[in-house]
Amino acid sequence: MQAQQASPEQVTDAVQQMNRAMRLANSALEFSVDQDTDRVVVTMTDRDTGEVVRQYPSEEALALSRYLDSISQGALLSQKA
Repeated sequence: MQAQQASPEQVTDAVQQMNRAMRLANSALEFSVDQDTDRVVVTMTDRDTGEVVRQYPSEEALALSRYLDSISQGALLSQKA
């Protein structure tokens, strides 16, 4: 049996609910969705300084994903031309 994939709206709603829960728990974790890759991003910040301590996936991994997407889209456009 295959699991049904969540819609972008469902993912955004779930992310917002997790962020509310983390704020209530006084946690320094924040959840977001990267608009270019549609990947969930988890960020841990230092409460005193606001500095990002950890992020998953990292900015480098997101940048690589964006780059690979742009290459694959470019290749697709070249094949159609």
